[in-house]
Amino acid sequence: MSSIHLNCLIRLSHGASSAGGIFRVIHANPSIDRLWAIKVSNRDGSSVSYYRRPSDFSILAVESMLRESLAELVADKTPKLWLMSDGQIKARYGKRGDGGQCAQLVRRDRDWRVIEGLVKNYTLHELLERGLYRGVIHQRALELGCRPKSVASALHRFWAGSCNKNALLPKFDRCGGAGKTRKQEKKLGRPNVFVRQHMFDRAGYCLRDDDRSQLAFGWENYVRPGVTVQSAYLRTMEAFYRQPDETQRADAAPILKEPHDRPTIRQFRYWGSRGDNERTAVRLQMDRGDFERDHRALHGTARDGVDCVGQLAYCDATTNDVHLLSAISRTRVVGTAHRIVIVDTVTGLIAGLDCGFDAPSAQTALSAVANAALDKVDFCARFGIDIISEEWPAIAFLRYLADNGELRNQQSIDSIPGIGGTLEFVPVFRPELKSIVESIHHVLHKKLDHKLPGTTRGQLRKRGQRHPALSACLTYFEYMRLLIRRILHYNNEERVPQLLTTEMRRDGVVPTRLNMYRWRQENGYGAAAPPSADMVRAHLLPVLPAVLTGRGIFLLRTDRGAKAEHIKGARFVGSVLKERGMMELARRNHTRVEVRGDPQDLRRVWLVMDGVHELLNMAADPLAAREWTFKDHLSVQDEDLLNSNLDIGRRTQRDAELDTGMFVDVGEAQRAKRAETGRQGSRVSLHKQIADMRANRRAERKLPASLPAFKSQITNVPPSHMPGSSPLPPADCGEDLLSPAHAALRAFNKTRR
Repeated sequence: MSSIHLNCLIRLSHGASSAGGIFRVIHANPSIDRLWAIKVSNRDGSSVSYYRRPSDFSILAVESMLRESLAELVADKTPKLWLMSDGQIKARYGKRGDGGQCAQLVRRDRDWRVIEGLVKNYTLHELLERGLYRGVIHQRALELGCRPKSVASALHRFWAGSCNKNALLPKFDRCGGAGKTRKQEKKLGRPNVFVRQHMFDRAGYCLRDDDRSQLAFGWENYVRPGVTVQSAYLRTMEAFYRQPDETQRADAAPILKEPHDRPTIRQFRYWGSRGDNERTAVRLQMDRGDFERDHRALHGTARDGVDCVGQLAYCDATTNDVHLLSAISRTRVVGTAHRIVIVDTVTGLIAGLDCGFDAPSAQTALSAVANAALDKVDFCARFGIDIISEEWPAIAFLRYLADNGELRNQQSIDSIPGIGGTLEFVPVFRPELKSIVESIHHVLHKKLDHKLPGTTRGQLRKRGQRHPALSACLTYFEYMRLLIRRILHYNNEERVPQLLTTEMRRDGVVPTRLNMYRWRQENGYGAAAPPSADMVRAHLLPVLPAVLTGRGIFLLRTDRGAKAEHIKGARFVGSVLKERGMMELARRNHTRVEVRGDPQDLRRVWLVMDGVHELLNMAADPLAAREWTFKDHLSVQDEDLLNSNLDIGRRTQRDAELDTGMFVDVGEAQRAKRAETGRQGSRVSLHKQIADMRANRRAERKLPASLPAFKSQITNVPPSHMPGSSPLPPADCGEDLLSPAHAALRAFNKTRR
């Protein structure tokens, strides 16, 4: 009797019993291996017309049939009438205005009086095991003056109904062919105005089976969002109930049949929906997902079935609703950023995020997952916020639930299992299935984004309204500092007593999300430990194209196609490059490589090669390495290239001017040299001209110190004759036109001679 108990239902196959069907166990005697059961329905579940006398079975045989699948236990479905009180039955089925009992209670009490003495004076053991059943039935029938079959029928119904008095109620609720469509011979309902005026030919339209099908077709195909029931009714009448006129033009309005020869709009409403809540006009006129999101009944919460931290994470993206400024110039507006958050389902803890100017994609989503699984001390320190690892824990989840957006791609599906997780997706247009992360979006918008200058408040700008970007004053770096502070407050300080369990209250847990996370981890409610940092970086961080040169690894632009254009200010060097001599080998032949890193943080990248090796940014501008993102580097490089090309004309003109001045000065010097050489008289050989070069250089170094007049005169040179000014006067000009510098040089030359 391990699996068989009193009042249970057992379905026996035809091979096990001559009749087969579903039996209710009403008595058992294990000492003699006997089981008594009464048949309550046929094998297919249909009810029997008459409850026969209970049958006896071997307990061991029935248990053997259960093991061999020749029999099975059936769930007991209690009829609703058995659960109702007499007052409820009378209110539901009694006649209105009738002070007496309803017919159902009258018939039940009449049958109960027939078997009441048998039930109270005899046990099932006496009636079935000791053989008193037949004699007691006949004796009671003689007392009442009725047939024994009537007494046995009432007693069998009582036993089949688990000895419940309400099992004697007649099955009036099954009368009338419930659920069956009757054939309509005349117009149902009260007489209309035409019948009251004896115009019986306009009594109304009697629906046939094909009419019901046509009305249902019109309801399903014409009732749509933005279309009223009246319009759908007219389309249905035009399609199925129009006058047959072959001469009518195709572009003419159809001629409908007379109102009494076609269904009414009330019939269209009734037979279109057929009482199905999913086919009502309200449901069909809603846009896709509106009912599921705003009007459906909520049968649970988003936390149902999740008990451990790290078991399930919600992932979703949104905009930050704040216009930001460039890291290079506060006069340049760069627009709003995109934010992806990873949220623990049980505690609501924000485990990680990614925020940047790139649109949500596999790259940004995996960066957010990586941020959640990694230690965030260095991440916060970049923005000037000091924390310890316990203040923002690293969590790698077993399941990640997202919508059909940034994570629904092959790259994410292949990467997430690398850290021991799986991806799941909610149906389209069902954001309420991840309501926790949607609520966090609203919290961050309300508590931070919509308070900052330059906010859009999540709405489009109306006509005549000032553009919110005109008020923007924060850079990406400054905004991230504020966002991290708000997230730390949300995780570590905001109180959520509604998430406390009885065990937490007994242990005196302060109701913050971080405290509840720690308590669950310490008390065995943790799903899994996060993987190593190298594993997370190798599988989740975005791949950045780069090139290995003799000076280190340079990142490459991703918008230049096959052209290998370096990103200036993004040169990375690590110990692995020096120890393996990779930079020396790449001095002549540059090698394309791939590194992994965060596009929003270019202080370091990682080279995955026989392990994960860290490479540091060796940029000459440490502030740019700390604050600039990948997009900032591209923007600055593009701007520098544009300015360089715009400045080509000015630079060329300036070079031409400098060359012209140089050639004039050189020409004057050549003429002066020829004049002085001519004054010497005899021609000096070429060898003699360069023979005393060393002696001349020594004398030249001593000359300024030995000529005080020269030093005083050279300090008073007019600006017009300083280097870079207009050419000097010709060598043959008068003494009055010579500058002090030329006078000093002439005196020096005379001294040399």
